[in-house]
Amino acid sequence: MTPNRLQVLAFFIIGALLLAPAARAEYVPEYASILPPLEKNKIPGLIWKQLKIPVLKQESGGNTHLYVKLQVELKEEDWTLSSVDPKQIKVTMPSKASDPIIIVAALKGAVTPLEILAIGPFGEAETKIVQISFSSYSKYMKAARPPTSHRPAKRYVLAPSIGLSFIQYSETHQLPFSETALTAKIGYAYQLSPLWDMGLNTYFTALPLSSSTSGVTARYIGINGKVGYQVTTPDPWKLSLQFGGYFTTMLVTQNRFGFANLMGPQIFPVLRRTLGADSVSGYFKFSPIGSGFSFMELSNREIAVGLGWTHRLAGGNVISFNADYATLDLLIENTAINSSSFSLSVGYAL
Repeated sequence: MTPNRLQVLAFFIIGALLLAPAARAEYVPEYASILPPLEKNKIPGLIWKQLKIPVLKQESGGNTHLYVKLQVELKEEDWTLSSVDPKQIKVTMPSKASDPIIIVAALKGAVTPLEILAIGPFGEAETKIVQISFSSYSKYMKAARPPTSHRPAKRYVLAPSIGLSFIQYSETHQLPFSETALTAKIGYAYQLSPLWDMGLNTYFTALPLSSSTSGVTARYIGINGKVGYQVTTPDPWKLSLQFGGYFTTMLVTQNRFGFANLMGPQIFPVLRRTLGADSVSGYFKFSPIGSGFSFMELSNREIAVGLGWTHRLAGGNVISFNADYATLDLLIENTAINSSSFSLSVGYAL
Protein backbone atom coordinates (compact mmCIF):
# COMPACT_ATOMS: atom_id res chain seq x y z
CA MET A 1 0.00 0.00 0.00
CA THR A 2 1.37 3.42 -0.94
CA PRO A 3 1.83 6.23 1.64
CA ASN A 4 -1.21 8.03 0.17
CA ARG A 5 -3.40 5.01 0.81
CA LEU A 6 -2.04 4.75 4.35
CA GLN A 7 -2.96 8.40 4.93
CA VAL A 8 -6.50 7.76 3.66
CA LEU A 9 -6.90 4.72 5.93
CA ALA A 10 -5.55 6.67 8.91
CA PHE A 11 -8.01 9.47 8.10
CA PHE A 12 -10.95 7.05 8.21
CA ILE A 13 -9.75 5.56 11.51
CA ILE A 14 -9.49 8.97 13.17
CA GLY A 15 -12.81 10.03 11.65
CA ALA A 16 -14.57 6.94 12.99
CA LEU A 17 -13.27 7.68 16.48
CA LEU A 18 -14.29 11.33 16.37
CA LEU A 19 -17.74 10.69 14.93
CA ALA A 20 -18.62 7.86 17.31
CA PRO A 21 -21.49 9.09 19.48
CA ALA A 22 -20.71 9.99 23.09
CA ALA A 23 -22.55 8.35 25.96
CA ARG A 24 -26.03 9.91 26.27
CA ALA A 25 -27.35 11.33 29.54
CA GLU A 26 -30.94 10.87 30.67
CA TYR A 27 -32.98 12.36 33.51
CA VAL A 28 -34.05 10.19 36.44
CA PRO A 29 -37.63 10.62 37.75
CA GLU A 30 -36.53 12.12 41.10
CA TYR A 31 -35.07 15.45 42.16
CA ALA A 32 -32.23 16.69 44.31
CA SER A 33 -32.36 19.69 46.63
CA ILE A 34 -30.02 22.25 48.18
CA LEU A 35 -29.51 22.04 51.93
CA PRO A 36 -29.68 25.38 53.80
CA PRO A 37 -26.10 26.67 54.04
CA LEU A 38 -24.37 27.70 57.23
CA GLU A 39 -24.04 31.45 57.69
CA LYS A 40 -20.33 31.36 56.82
CA ASN A 41 -21.06 29.54 53.54
CA LYS A 42 -23.72 31.92 52.26
CA ILE A 43 -22.77 33.65 49.01
CA PRO A 44 -24.06 37.27 49.08
CA GLY A 45 -26.47 38.02 46.27
CA LEU A 46 -26.70 34.40 45.08
CA ILE A 47 -30.20 33.29 44.02
CA TRP A 48 -30.99 29.67 43.18
CA LYS A 49 -33.34 29.55 40.18
CA GLN A 50 -34.66 26.03 40.94
CA LEU A 51 -36.44 24.60 43.96
CA LYS A 52 -36.28 21.09 42.51
CA ILE A 53 -33.00 20.17 40.86
CA PRO A 54 -33.18 17.57 38.05
CA VAL A 55 -30.69 14.70 38.23
CA LEU A 56 -29.08 13.21 35.13
CA LYS A 57 -27.62 9.72 34.75
CA GLN A 58 -24.89 8.88 32.25
CA GLU A 59 -23.20 5.57 31.40
CA SER A 60 -19.55 5.91 30.38
CA GLY A 61 -16.91 3.21 30.11
CA GLY A 62 -19.09 0.73 31.99
CA ASN A 63 -19.50 3.17 34.90
CA THR A 64 -22.56 5.13 36.02
CA HIS A 65 -22.39 8.84 36.83
CA LEU A 66 -25.07 11.03 38.43
CA TYR A 67 -24.88 14.79 38.20
CA VAL A 68 -27.01 17.92 38.54
CA LYS A 69 -27.32 21.03 36.42
CA LEU A 70 -27.97 24.15 38.50
CA GLN A 71 -29.09 27.58 37.35
CA VAL A 72 -28.16 30.49 39.62
CA GLU A 73 -28.21 34.27 39.52
CA LEU A 74 -25.60 36.52 41.15
CA LYS A 75 -26.89 39.96 42.15
CA GLU A 76 -23.51 41.27 43.27
CA GLU A 77 -22.03 43.24 40.36
CA ASP A 78 -18.61 42.29 38.98
CA TRP A 79 -18.50 39.08 41.03
CA THR A 80 -17.93 35.72 39.34
CA LEU A 81 -18.11 32.10 40.38
CA SER A 82 -15.61 29.34 39.74
CA SER A 83 -14.90 25.82 41.00
CA VAL A 84 -12.22 24.57 43.37
CA ASP A 85 -12.27 21.11 41.73
CA PRO A 86 -12.90 21.37 37.95
CA LYS A 87 -13.21 17.57 37.73
CA GLN A 88 -16.32 17.63 39.94
CA ILE A 89 -17.80 21.05 39.18
CA LYS A 90 -17.96 23.06 35.98
CA VAL A 91 -19.13 26.68 36.19
CA THR A 92 -20.19 28.53 33.03
CA MET A 93 -20.61 32.29 33.37
CA PRO A 94 -23.23 33.82 31.02
CA SER A 95 -22.36 36.03 28.08
CA LYS A 96 -25.44 38.16 28.83
CA ALA A 97 -26.30 39.63 32.22
CA SER A 98 -29.89 38.40 31.88
CA ASP A 99 -28.84 34.75 31.47
CA PRO A 100 -28.30 32.46 34.48
CA ILE A 101 -24.98 31.02 35.63
CA ILE A 102 -24.83 27.28 34.87
CA ILE A 103 -23.21 24.93 37.40
CA VAL A 104 -22.82 21.25 36.45
CA ALA A 105 -21.72 19.06 39.36
CA ALA A 106 -21.12 15.33 39.82
CA LEU A 107 -22.91 13.71 42.75
CA LYS A 108 -20.76 11.62 45.11
CA GLY A 109 -23.36 10.35 47.58
CA ALA A 110 -26.66 11.06 49.33
CA VAL A 111 -25.17 14.43 50.32
CA THR A 112 -22.54 16.00 48.06
CA PRO A 113 -20.56 19.05 49.22
CA LEU A 114 -19.67 21.44 46.41
CA GLU A 115 -16.79 23.86 46.90
CA ILE A 116 -17.55 27.03 44.96
CA LEU A 117 -15.11 29.90 44.60
CA ALA A 118 -16.62 33.40 44.70
CA ILE A 119 -14.26 35.98 43.16
CA GLY A 120 -14.75 39.72 43.68
CA PRO A 121 -13.97 42.64 41.34
CA PHE A 122 -10.58 43.28 43.02
CA GLY A 123 -9.47 39.64 42.95
CA GLU A 124 -10.61 38.78 46.47
CA ALA A 125 -11.70 35.14 46.63
CA GLU A 126 -13.83 33.21 49.11
CA THR A 127 -14.48 29.47 49.13
CA LYS A 128 -18.07 28.55 49.96
CA ILE A 129 -19.52 25.08 50.49
CA VAL A 130 -22.94 24.21 49.06
CA GLN A 131 -24.47 20.83 49.89
CA ILE A 132 -26.68 18.95 47.42
CA SER A 133 -29.02 16.32 48.85
CA PHE A 134 -30.17 13.35 46.77
CA SER A 135 -31.51 10.63 49.06
CA SER A 136 -32.00 8.13 46.19
CA TYR A 137 -28.32 8.16 45.20
CA SER A 138 -27.63 4.59 46.38
CA LYS A 139 -30.75 3.24 44.67
CA TYR A 140 -29.72 4.46 41.23
CA MET A 141 -26.08 3.49 41.62
CA LYS A 142 -27.04 -0.01 42.82
CA ALA A 143 -29.52 -0.48 39.98
CA ALA A 144 -26.89 0.56 37.46
CA ARG A 145 -24.33 -2.01 38.55
CA PRO A 146 -24.17 -5.18 36.43
CA PRO A 147 -25.12 -8.47 38.12
CA THR A 148 -21.46 -9.51 38.18
CA SER A 149 -20.27 -6.38 39.99
CA HIS A 150 -19.65 -8.36 43.19
CA ARG A 151 -16.87 -10.25 41.46
CA PRO A 152 -13.36 -8.85 41.77
CA ALA A 153 -12.13 -7.34 38.51
CA LYS A 154 -9.82 -9.65 36.58
CA ARG A 155 -6.29 -8.36 36.07
CA TYR A 156 -5.67 -10.59 33.06
CA VAL A 157 -7.40 -11.24 29.73
CA LEU A 158 -6.88 -14.14 27.33
CA ALA A 159 -8.27 -13.32 23.89
CA PRO A 160 -8.20 -15.83 21.00
CA SER A 161 -9.39 -14.66 17.58
CA ILE A 162 -9.72 -15.91 14.02
CA GLY A 163 -9.71 -13.88 10.84
CA LEU A 164 -9.59 -13.85 7.07
CA SER A 165 -6.34 -12.46 5.61
CA PHE A 166 -5.66 -11.27 2.07
CA ILE A 167 -1.91 -11.38 1.40
CA GLN A 168 0.21 -9.86 -1.37
CA TYR A 169 3.93 -10.70 -1.63
CA SER A 170 6.63 -9.61 -4.08
CA GLU A 171 10.36 -10.31 -4.24
CA THR A 172 13.12 -9.51 -6.73
CA HIS A 173 13.43 -12.20 -9.44
CA GLN A 174 10.22 -13.91 -8.25
CA LEU A 175 6.71 -13.84 -9.65
CA PRO A 176 4.21 -11.87 -7.53
CA PHE A 177 2.41 -14.10 -5.06
CA SER A 178 -1.00 -13.70 -3.44
CA GLU A 179 -2.88 -15.81 -0.95
CA THR A 180 -6.10 -15.90 1.04
CA ALA A 181 -5.86 -17.63 4.40
CA LEU A 182 -7.34 -18.01 7.87
CA THR A 183 -5.14 -16.40 10.51
CA ALA A 184 -5.34 -17.38 14.17
CA LYS A 185 -4.29 -15.03 16.96
CA ILE A 186 -3.94 -15.39 20.71
CA GLY A 187 -3.46 -12.37 22.94
CA TYR A 188 -2.72 -12.19 26.65
CA ALA A 189 -2.86 -8.96 28.66
CA TYR A 190 -2.14 -8.34 32.33
CA GLN A 191 -2.95 -5.17 34.30
CA LEU A 192 0.12 -4.27 36.35
CA SER A 193 -1.46 -1.14 37.87
CA PRO A 194 -4.16 1.41 36.97
CA LEU A 195 -1.71 3.03 34.53
CA TRP A 196 0.54 0.16 33.39
CA ASP A 197 -0.19 -3.10 31.59
CA MET A 198 1.74 -5.72 29.68
CA GLY A 199 0.81 -8.08 26.89
CA LEU A 200 1.97 -10.96 24.73
CA ASN A 201 0.47 -11.68 21.30
CA THR A 202 1.11 -14.38 18.74
CA TYR A 203 -0.34 -15.06 15.30
CA PHE A 204 0.09 -17.70 12.63
CA THR A 205 -1.40 -18.70 9.30
CA ALA A 206 -3.72 -21.50 10.36
CA LEU A 207 -5.14 -22.54 6.98
CA PRO A 208 -4.24 -21.29 3.47
CA LEU A 209 -7.47 -21.18 1.43
CA SER A 210 -6.24 -20.14 -2.01
CA SER A 211 -2.93 -19.33 -3.68
CA SER A 212 -1.92 -17.63 -6.93
CA THR A 213 0.76 -20.31 -7.49
CA SER A 214 -0.45 -23.89 -7.65
CA GLY A 215 1.09 -26.11 -4.98
CA VAL A 216 2.75 -23.23 -3.13
CA THR A 217 1.59 -21.82 0.20
CA ALA A 218 3.09 -19.23 2.52
CA ARG A 219 2.61 -19.25 6.27
CA TYR A 220 3.42 -16.35 8.57
CA ILE A 221 4.33 -16.73 12.23
CA GLY A 222 4.80 -13.81 14.59
CA ILE A 223 5.05 -12.96 18.26
CA ASN A 224 5.33 -9.63 20.05
CA GLY A 225 5.61 -8.50 23.64
CA LYS A 226 4.75 -5.03 24.86
CA VAL A 227 4.27 -2.81 27.88
CA GLY A 228 1.63 -0.08 27.82
CA TYR A 229 1.23 3.18 29.72
CA GLN A 230 -2.20 4.82 30.13
CA VAL A 231 -1.93 8.55 29.40
CA THR A 232 -4.30 10.73 31.42
CA THR A 233 -7.14 11.81 29.12
CA PRO A 234 -10.70 13.09 29.70
CA ASP A 235 -13.59 10.62 29.44
CA PRO A 236 -14.65 9.00 27.17
CA TRP A 237 -11.17 8.94 25.60
CA LYS A 238 -8.26 6.69 26.52
CA LEU A 239 -4.77 6.96 25.05
CA SER A 240 -2.21 4.24 25.64
CA LEU A 241 1.44 4.26 24.55
CA GLN A 242 2.70 0.75 23.77
CA PHE A 243 6.34 -0.22 23.43
CA GLY A 244 8.16 -3.55 23.17
CA GLY A 245 9.56 -5.89 20.54
CA TYR A 246 8.46 -8.37 17.87
CA PHE A 247 9.63 -11.42 15.92
CA THR A 248 8.27 -12.69 12.59
CA THR A 249 9.19 -15.33 10.03
CA MET A 250 7.77 -17.13 6.97
CA LEU A 251 7.41 -20.80 6.05
CA VAL A 252 7.08 -21.28 2.28
CA THR A 253 6.73 -24.46 0.24
CA GLN A 254 10.24 -25.63 -0.79
CA ASN A 255 11.64 -22.29 0.47
CA ARG A 256 10.89 -20.69 -2.92
CA PHE A 257 10.84 -17.19 -1.46
CA GLY A 258 10.27 -15.34 1.77
CA PHE A 259 12.10 -13.89 4.76
CA ALA A 260 13.18 -15.47 8.01
CA ASN A 261 13.83 -14.46 11.61
CA LEU A 262 13.09 -10.74 11.47
CA MET A 263 12.82 -8.78 14.71
CA GLY A 264 12.87 -5.26 16.03
CA PRO A 265 11.44 -2.71 18.48
CA GLN A 266 7.95 -1.27 18.30
CA ILE A 267 6.42 1.88 19.76
CA PHE A 268 2.88 2.88 18.89
CA PRO A 269 -0.15 4.74 20.30
CA VAL A 270 -3.60 3.21 20.77
CA LEU A 271 -6.55 5.61 20.97
CA ARG A 272 -9.81 4.29 22.41
CA ARG A 273 -13.23 5.84 22.91
CA THR A 274 -15.76 4.22 25.23
CA LEU A 275 -19.46 4.13 24.35
CA GLY A 276 -21.16 2.61 27.37
CA ALA A 277 -20.66 -1.16 27.06
CA ASP A 278 -18.96 -0.66 23.67
CA SER A 279 -15.73 0.96 22.56
CA VAL A 280 -13.95 1.80 19.33
CA SER A 281 -10.18 2.00 18.98
CA GLY A 282 -7.49 2.72 16.44
CA TYR A 283 -3.71 2.44 16.26
CA PHE A 284 -0.79 3.34 14.00
CA LYS A 285 2.51 1.46 14.21
CA PHE A 286 5.95 2.01 12.68
CA SER A 287 8.50 -0.71 13.40
CA PRO A 288 12.10 -0.77 12.13
CA ILE A 289 13.27 -4.22 11.05
CA GLY A 290 16.35 -6.13 12.17
CA SER A 291 17.74 -9.49 11.10
CA GLY A 292 18.89 -11.55 14.04
CA PHE A 293 20.22 -8.99 16.53
CA SER A 294 21.48 -6.46 13.95
CA PHE A 295 19.43 -3.47 12.79
CA MET A 296 19.05 -2.42 9.18
CA GLU A 297 18.26 0.88 7.47
CA LEU A 298 15.04 2.68 8.49
CA SER A 299 13.73 1.99 4.97
CA ASN A 300 13.44 -1.60 6.17
CA ARG A 301 10.30 -1.27 8.23
CA GLU A 302 6.78 -2.42 8.87
CA ILE A 303 3.86 -0.01 8.97
CA ALA A 304 0.51 -1.10 10.37
CA VAL A 305 -2.84 0.56 11.08
CA GLY A 306 -5.98 -0.89 12.57
CA LEU A 307 -9.52 -0.18 13.72
CA GLY A 308 -11.44 -2.21 16.30
CA TRP A 309 -14.86 -2.38 17.93
CA THR A 310 -15.55 -4.22 21.20
CA HIS A 311 -18.74 -5.04 23.07
CA ARG A 312 -18.92 -6.16 26.70
CA LEU A 313 -21.46 -8.94 27.21
CA ALA A 314 -23.72 -9.27 30.26
CA GLY A 315 -21.44 -11.91 31.80
CA GLY A 316 -18.41 -9.61 31.61
CA ASN A 317 -16.70 -11.22 28.60
CA VAL A 318 -15.86 -9.14 25.55
CA ILE A 319 -16.40 -9.80 21.85
CA SER A 320 -14.37 -7.81 19.32
CA PHE A 321 -14.25 -7.13 15.59
CA ASN A 322 -11.04 -5.80 14.03
CA ALA A 323 -9.71 -4.62 10.68
CA ASP A 324 -5.92 -4.44 10.25
CA TYR A 325 -3.58 -3.52 7.43
CA ALA A 326 0.19 -4.08 7.52
CA THR A 327 2.92 -3.59 4.93
CA LEU A 328 6.55 -4.69 5.27
CA ASP A 329 9.44 -3.44 3.11
CA LEU A 330 12.83 -5.12 3.22
CA LEU A 331 16.06 -4.89 1.21
CA ILE A 332 18.66 -7.62 1.78
CA GLU A 333 21.70 -7.99 -0.51
CA ASN A 334 19.98 -6.36 -3.52
CA THR A 335 16.82 -8.41 -2.97
CA ALA A 336 13.76 -6.21 -2.43
CA ILE A 337 10.82 -7.70 -0.56
CA ASN A 338 7.35 -6.32 0.02
CA SER A 339 4.69 -8.18 1.99
CA SER A 340 1.29 -6.67 2.72
CA SER A 341 -1.87 -8.04 4.28
CA PHE A 342 -5.39 -6.93 5.07
CA SER A 343 -7.25 -8.87 7.77
CA LEU A 344 -10.77 -8.98 9.17
CA SER A 345 -11.07 -10.86 12.44
CA VAL A 346 -13.43 -11.63 15.32
CA GLY A 347 -12.24 -12.35 18.86
CA TYR A 348 -13.59 -13.34 22.25
CA ALA A 349 -11.91 -12.32 25.51
CA LEU A 350 -12.06 -14.94 28.27
